[in-house]
Amino acid sequence: MMNKKVSIVCITYNQEKYIAQAIESFLMQKTNFDVEIIISDDASSDSTPQIIEEYAKKNPNIKPILREKNIGAINNYIETLALATGEYVIVNEGDDYFSDENKIQKQVDFMEANHDYSICFHPVKRVFETGIQKDFINLTLTPDAGSREVYNKIKGVDYFDIVKDNIKTYMEKAADKIEVKFIIEKDNVEDIQNMIELCLECGVKHVKCALDLNIKLDDKINYKPYIQTFKRLCRENNLNVSFQFIPKEFYEEL
Repeated sequence: MMNKKVSIVCITYNQEKYIAQAIESFLMQKTNFDVEIIISDDASSDSTPQIIEEYAKKNPNIKPILREKNIGAINNYIETLALATGEYVIVNEGDDYFSDENKIQKQVDFMEANHDYSICFHPVKRVFETGIQKDFINLTLTPDAGSREVYNKIKGVDYFDIVKDNIKTYMEKAADKIEVKFIIEKDNVEDIQNMIELCLECGVKHVKCALDLNIKLDDKINYKPYIQTFKRLCRENNLNVSFQFIPKEFYEEL
């Protein structure tokens, strides 16, 4: 079987309210090449699998993966991504959708004309359940030890200097639309302050901090004094910040 030009990889879990809109946006794409759509449901307890199955029956380009046992978002993503045969891969979660019917064609045209690029992306519009819509350019950063070592030792530059330059570049183009999300590992609490101070220095107004704990629920209490201090710092500087815990079973808004 010949590989497709583009593979859309979509993972989903309990997103019955959104998955149909996501699939419809995949199917509306106008391209001059073939697209495969791989949708992997991680053992949802709602009607998400049934919705996917109905679409797959009518559309041979859709390859459904309906798991009987939940394996978690990361494993689901890795295993599903491995099934993609396309020259280019587009990743989309089940509660996201494409708003432009020419999105894929535009991106492939760009990549075909610019072989020195390996990835392309674009701003997104965030739609809340209340119906409110906001334009954001979301920059997700993970200042983990591995990333810092690559930049600091191998490339001879400071990781946070690179992050700062990237943020400033986007701020020059669309300062009011930038939201910086950074993921902090459990042993690097000081990185919260580093990242927030960096965002303040760059003039960022919207920040989301995810703490990747992977520890017992009771251990979260140790983070509260840090987080309250940082939230106060943000309020004093008009920085809109929110904190959350991952994995989801540890989620708590402080």
